[in-house]
Amino acid sequence: MRFIPLIHVRDDAPDDSTYAVAKALDEHQELFRLQAEPWYHDPRLVAETDLFPLRPGARKYYRERGYIK
Repeated sequence: MRFIPLIHVRDDAPDDSTYAVAKALDEHQELFRLQAEPWYHDPRLVAETDLFPLRPGARKYYRERGYIK
């Protein structure tokens, strides 16, 4: 079983906000390693979840980066 950190936001979160969060997490991956229990940010897995839908803003950012089609 692999652990994939998820960022939860409300359904009504503005797309530009979820875009900004996705971008910040991607651009500052080194900060995940500073945690007591280090997390990772794997661009190959950013859109893999059956638990929660990917917000439109985050989907837009990940599509622009080529992480998802």
